Amino acid sequence: MKAKEAHLTQADLKQQLDYNGTTGEFTWKERPTENFATEAASKIWNKRFAGNVAGTISSGGYISISVNGRPYRAHRLAWLFVTGEWPEDDIDHKNGIRDDNSWSNLRPATRAENQQNRTKRVDNKSGYIGVTWYKPTGKWNAQIKVGGKKKSLGLHDHPEPAYEAYLAAKVNLHTFQPIPRAA
Repeated sequence: MKAKEAHLTQADLKQQLDYNGTTGEFTWKERPTENFATEAASKIWNKRFAGNVAGTISSGGYISISVNGRPYRAHRLAWLFVTGEWPEDDIDHKNGIRDDNSWSNLRPATRAENQQNRTKRVDNKSGYIGVTWYKPTGKWNAQIKVGGKKKSLGLHDHPEPAYEAYLAAKVNLHTFQPIPRAA
C-alpha cells in the first residue's frame, strides 16, 4: 500500500463511486448537499458528474480517478472496492490492456511477476520479445530477465530460433505468465 492510499477506505470509496466488475468502469454517485459549501455547488456537481463514468486515461494508458483530491489508478481502486484492502504489490492486467479494469482481468502480482506479462517494446527491431540484435557478432541474441538480471540464451543467425529459445526458457522461468501475450 502506498502512503496516499492509507487515506482512502473502502467505505469512503463506495460512498463516492460505483464499480461494475464486468465492464471495469467506475461511475460517480450522487453526493449529498452536506458535502458541499452550498446547495448550488451540490446541484452543479451532481448534474455534471453523478451517473457518469469516472476517470481519465493517463499518458501511460491507465485510467486515473481523483478521489478526495488525490489521483488513484482505477485498477487499484477496483481492488479496494471488491476486497476491502489495498493491494500489497502491483495489480496486473492479465490481457495487458491497461484501461481494462474488469475484475476478471485483474490479479495481484509482484513487480517481477508483472514484468513477465509485458509485450514487446515499440522500438523492438527483431519483431520478437526477448530477441535483440548483437552488433559485435552480427547475430540475434536471445535473453530473458529473471530475478532482475538478464540471462543470455545464446546467439542465433536468425531471429526466429532466438525467439524459440526465449519461449522455451519462459515456460520454465516465468511461471506467473509462461505464455507471452500477443503484441
